[in-house]
Amino acid sequence: MALDLQGFRFYALDALDAALSPLAAASLAAEERSNAQLKRPELKISLNQRKRDSAVAVLKTETVEPLQTRRRLLT
Repeated sequence: MALDLQGFRFYALDALDAALSPLAAASLAAEERSNAQLKRPELKISLNQRKRDSAVAVLKTETVEPLQTRRRLLT
């Protein structure tokens, strides 16, 4: 999970997907496999949260400015 610690969550998720593939998962110990299965959702949530936060920030800037312009035009 060095990739996750370095901030490369997307690549860490790819590595986990590869490690949990049917062929590779057979070579993992049960504890390693369960750790990877628990870490994968954590990474997906953190990736989606960052996308959601950036999308909200974009929406705020795009929707607030036109609304303020319309209000000025109406008054």
